[in-house]
Amino acid sequence: MKSRNCLIWLLITVLGGTMAGCVKVKPRVKTAKPPPEYTVTVRADRGWQNSGIHVRAGQIIQCKAEGEWRDHFSSYSPEGDTAVYKKHFGVNAPANALIMKISNQTNIAYYVGLHTNVVAERSGEIRFRKNYSLPIGMEGEIKVKVKVGNDADADKIADYDEINLWHTNPLSPDSDGDGFTDLEEINDQPARAPL
Repeated sequence: MKSRNCLIWLLITVLGGTMAGCVKVKPRVKTAKPPPEYTVTVRADRGWQNSGIHVRAGQIIQCKAEGEWRDHFSSYSPEGDTAVYKKHFGVNAPANALIMKISNQTNIAYYVGLHTNVVAERSGEIRFRKNYSLPIGMEGEIKVKVKVGNDADADKIADYDEINLWHTNPLSPDSDGDGFTDLEEINDQPARAPL
């Protein structure tokens, strides 16, 4: 009995001492500067085109696109022909729409259109193209402005935007604790002006 009590005391002492030495560290968010903005030109007459922009899994990719590409029948904005959907490259999107993927090692593609926010599912280089398999007879180009930002709380909002645009907590996916995520709330309101 005495040895059992000693063993319990030893476990409490060791575990208690270990637990007392634990310190919970909060992640830091670096948002002093906005993320750099890159401009990528996507040509209509080519397949997948490298952007030169590398992302890490979990980062937010923000894209805004403008311009047009043309064939013998019509011209298309980055939104493509919304009357005709094509399932190419793993995405069901309007024909001739702007799409992207991360690295050449995946079949997952994303519809970009005029703008999008995407959480990078993997690390790699961002690649763009139009959602159509044959570029023959196509011409023109789309300019895509791309920003890549961190997302400490994984709520699909870049940390810089949480602090400077939405005034939410980049370390909490539900900043005000009301049961609605920050993303759900900002989708229902216009951006707040910076203070």
